[in-house]
Parts: sequence; C-alpha cells; structure tokens
Amino acid sequence: MKIISLFFIRKLVFPFFSFGVPTIGLFFSENNFISPSLLGFFLVVVTSLSILFLEKKYPFHSKWNNDHDDKVTDIYHVIGHIISFKGIQVALIIFLSKYFNINALSKFLGHNFQGSLIFEFLVIYLLIEFLHYFFHRLVHQNSKLWKFHEIHHYSKRLYSLNGLKSHVFDVTLRLVVPSLVIIFLGASSKVIIFYSIHSMILSLLQHANIDMDLKYWNLIFSTPDLHRFHHSRSILKSSTNYGKSLIIYDIIFKTYYNNNISNVDDIGIEKDEVPIGYLSQLLYPFRKPIK
Repeated sequence: MKIISLFFIRKLVFPFFSFGVPTIGLFFSENNFISPSLLGFFLVVVTSLSILFLEKKYPFHSKWNNDHDDKVTDIYHVIGHIISFKGIQVALIIFLSKYFNINALSKFLGHNFQGSLIFEFLVIYLLIEFLHYFFHRLVHQNSKLWKFHEIHHYSKRLYSLNGLKSHVFDVTLRLVVPSLVIIFLGASSKVIIFYSIHSMILSLLQHANIDMDLKYWNLIFSTPDLHRFHHSRSILKSSTNYGKSLIIYDIIFKTYYNNNISNVDDIGIEKDEVPIGYLSQLLYPFRKPIK
C-alpha cells in the first residue's frame, strides 16, 4: 500500500498543484464565491501546508528537512511575500485590468480574444514567461541587481518556504513588472486569475523537498528537478534554468541544464555573506561590499 501511494504521489503532485489547484481557484472566482485576492491567499496557504506535509513524508533529501537556522526568517519572508505583497499584486492586476485595459495584443494581432480562452492563455503565457526569463537572467548577470537576488540563493537547503524568500525590490523587478504588462495586452480576468495562482504555487513547488517523478515535465516546465540545479553552488550550474514556469526559453537560448539529478545537494552561493535575520537581509543589498 505504501509503495502504491508513493507511486501516485511522485506522479501526481506536480500536475495537481500546478494546474488542478489554479483550475479550482478559477471556478470559485468566476462563480463569485470569494474575492480573487482572498482566494489566492487561501489557496496558497492550503497548498503550502500540503507541501510541507509531503516534504516530511516523502523527502527528496531528508537532511533538507532539518532546520538550518533559517526557518524563522523564511516564515517572515512568506508573510511579507504572500500575505501582503502577493495579495496586493493579484488584486491590483485584476483591478487595473478592468479599468485600464487597452487591449493592445488584440489590436496588434488583429484577433479578438473573446471566446478564445485557450488561445489567449497560450499567447499571454508565452509572452509573460519570456519577460520572466529575461529579468531573471538579468539579475544574475548584473552585479548590482544580483545583490538583491542573492538573498534568494543563499539558502543551504531547498524546501517550499524558501521559494518565497526574496527581497521586495527583486520581486518587483522579476515578477510584478512582467505581470503588470499583461494588463496592457488585454488579458481577461480568467487568464489573470489562473496564471497568478499557477505562478505562485509553482514557486512553492520548485523549491519543494518532495521526491517527484518529473521525467517528461522537465522538457516543458521549470520543475523542482531543474530548479535545484539553478540553486547549485556551482556558478556554471546556477547560471542555467532561469524559466519561471516554462523551461522552453532556456532550451531556445541554450541555458537549459539537466544531468544526474540525484547528486544535487550542494546548494547555496560561493561567498556566504548574506545575514540570517529578515531585516538584515532587506538591508543587505545596500551595505558596502566586504573587501
């Protein structure tokens, strides 16, 4: 029985949380059961608790379940990143999309998206993921921007909560700016709600310490398997797999890497200068570099 349950867990965790939960969220939102911002918060909390349970039950690396003096700080980041920052972001995007939607994409393509939800989602998805890829690669290659993004990479283990550990400026540049672009592209509220929930949950999953079978998903999506390489202490490996949700732009621009996943355990950054405390991390990018 345990072997059967493990088989289904390894196969179904990624698709269920990545696509099943956003679909459930879209259904409840469209039927006016709950406001989008509150819905996003609720789904992320439930998903986080579910993933934390699965990490204890089916870990990828059992040692990553041990506290590395980082859990309290990670919880503060979750509070700041999800409850306030992400909630405001989702609510702002949906509000602006209703009152400042210039429908630029429909005009450019000469195609009315109304009634073509799948086509709309695919176009928006590909465009927004390209922007995420561009900005993510930029913060790795620009030394000043890296100081903000470095906070996300300093962890010596990967588990779901530190997927949300990011400096406010880093999140604004990498996530909010690309997301706001979809307002001017004419995205419908359905696409915005689905993508926002999908993107938030995938951030949790990418860092989840769960043993998953992701063989074929690795060819399309930015899975935990691939994202672990991105958090490697090796600069050659960490300079790969920049995709937020999709991995196709890494394939196109030759930054895709996937090899011997079982040995991915050396996580972090070469120069360990990032402080442990939450407020200290927020101030870290403004400190003078240590000589």
